[in-house]
Amino acid sequence: MTVTIEDILERHRESLRWLYPPETFCYELSCDDLWFPDPRLGIVPETGTDPISTAEYDTCVAVGADLNPDRLEVAYSHGFFPWGEAEDEVKYWHAPIARFVLFPERVHISHSMRTLLNKKRYLVSINRAFPAVIRNCGEVDGRNRQEGYWLGEEIIEVFTELYRRGKAVSVEVWDSRPDPSVEALTAAECIDPHTRDEYPADGVVPEKDWQLVGGLYGYLSNRAFLGDSMFSRVPSGSKIALIGLSQWLQEKGDCLIDLQIRTEHLESMGGEYIDYARFMSYVNPEVYRANPSLREHPCYSVQERERILCDPACLFTDPSLSILAIC
Repeated sequence: MTVTIEDILERHRESLRWLYPPETFCYELSCDDLWFPDPRLGIVPETGTDPISTAEYDTCVAVGADLNPDRLEVAYSHGFFPWGEAEDEVKYWHAPIARFVLFPERVHISHSMRTLLNKKRYLVSINRAFPAVIRNCGEVDGRNRQEGYWLGEEIIEVFTELYRRGKAVSVEVWDSRPDPSVEALTAAECIDPHTRDEYPADGVVPEKDWQLVGGLYGYLSNRAFLGDSMFSRVPSGSKIALIGLSQWLQEKGDCLIDLQIRTEHLESMGGEYIDYARFMSYVNPEVYRANPSLREHPCYSVQERERILCDPACLFTDPSLSILAIC
């Protein structure tokens, strides 16, 4: 059944409201509809549309609905990702306008890292052990017992289903010289025998006794890899995974890696901010091409925001204001 704009507008006349003060407002979503509001609503541009000037604003644009594979496919393909504590019943959907990304061809590899890689001890594969990678991301260093823990069973199950659909991808780092002092699964314990045809496993084929000591996973959308989490059980394990991912994406042409949030560690490897419009040209070219408003005005003007505050329905009825994701 196709949901029309009119259906959503009628159903959400009351829920299309500001839940927070105007400087950090977001929309309430329903489990009944599969849609997301325009992410540009999440910030107040004070200094034009320079992405760095908007990087520190609250990135939560919507709350509510549920986590299911179909919703996450729509979310990630429009720049949204869920981010909240695993125990929260309410879901929080974030979509930063200033995207912190890494272009694979620009990744910075330090001299010490090159020396480590040249030893050929740590080797990288793609999609050999997705379930083990996402579990490690959630549990390494006791993350699942820490305050603010977000990678719970629900998101693990949903992302594992996206992996089975050929939408989610994992990167594994293997220690080819197993170290008994490192608590890590062996390849024999975690290799996934069900390799999909859409994104076949790539990279090294690990020996049975090799240890899984690092990795990351994320969602692949057109020319963008939308990173979700990474882990490391040895020094530089996650860095090696990111370098391996960059090399894999370089083979596919002009791509980017969405890093979600800025850290000094990621910035040292070449992470940089770009605006939402450029980001969407990689993630969802159809949306980018179909919305001249997005290309020309990555952020709403003060006048546009005032109009939306007075009449939220215009987001559904005026194509010059909206890039709503509706399925």
